[in-house]
Amino acid sequence: MKPLVAGSEIDAWCTRCRLLLGHRIVAMIGKKPVRVECSTCGSVHNYKATAPGNASVAPVIRNRDGTITPVRTANAPSPRAQSKTSRVGARTSEWETRIAGQPATAFTRYSMAKTYDMGELVHHPKFGDGFVAVVLDGGKISIVFKDGAKTLAHGQPN
Repeated sequence: MKPLVAGSEIDAWCTRCRLLLGHRIVAMIGKKPVRVECSTCGSVHNYKATAPGNASVAPVIRNRDGTITPVRTANAPSPRAQSKTSRVGARTSEWETRIAGQPATAFTRYSMAKTYDMGELVHHPKFGDGFVAVVLDGGKISIVFKDGAKTLAHGQPN
């Protein structure tokens, strides 16, 4: 087997194609490839010997201070995404608690001209049923709908 050098061909995991494909080595550190170019799609990315999540080679990042940080697999959510998921779940739960069992007559049809109070139930033609979570300055309100909070105008003259 020939020694690896920049410009050599190597099999690597393509982060765009999501397949193990032929690549050309673009950059090396010592005897290890670090950047490759996919021969199929042309994308240039960090070298990955196997698919993310493959137990045979766990990808890591070598930090400047010499420590090693494991790389998150493609299917694992990031800590930021995990906290967003929990916030979305809490918001959906609050929405369900406030909206559940309410008769259609309890909801006021949304209009920019009407002024709303905190906690008021609103029906919007596009976003559906929601409740006023916050009355903001400048003629705006934040209404929580099933799909999330929206900032809308209120108390505006026609």
